[in-house]
Amino acid sequence: MAKKWLHQMALAALLIFVLAGITGIAAWKGQGLKLYTMGGNSLAPALRSGDLLIVSPNRPPKLGDFANFADPANPRGVITQKVVDMDLDQNNLVGITVSAVPLMGYGLREIRQPIGLALIIYTPAFMVLRSESKRLRRHISRQCYILGGFAPVAH
Repeated sequence: MAKKWLHQMALAALLIFVLAGITGIAAWKGQGLKLYTMGGNSLAPALRSGDLLIVSPNRPPKLGDFANFADPANPRGVITQKVVDMDLDQNNLVGITVSAVPLMGYGLREIRQPIGLALIIYTPAFMVLRSESKRLRRHISRQCYILGGFAPVAH
């Protein structure tokens, strides 16, 4: 009985986690926020390699902010620089870093790889579908067929 309760709680927690993630991503996309991974330690100690950068294209830059510019060598990448004067290249400006989450960029980088996607998204989804199909199979095996539907079998 405790194992069943633990399993149900784990499924509920997974569902809450997935729904919260989807809601957060939708809110971020609605505001136009983008996620990037910091690639080096040139801006340490403020930003380190592997930090997840949350970038807003709508925020006006201020002195001391971290501006993100399109990388000419990598169309999906950005170059992050600290704003030291207000003479910025507005044509290549992607946005201003509004927040940085330490080391979470490594996770984002791995999710973008096929093996990371399989481990983080597909494997838990498969486990949920498998457990639900077993539960449904047990439920159906306890029922008997009657014209037009199911009726419980007296045990």
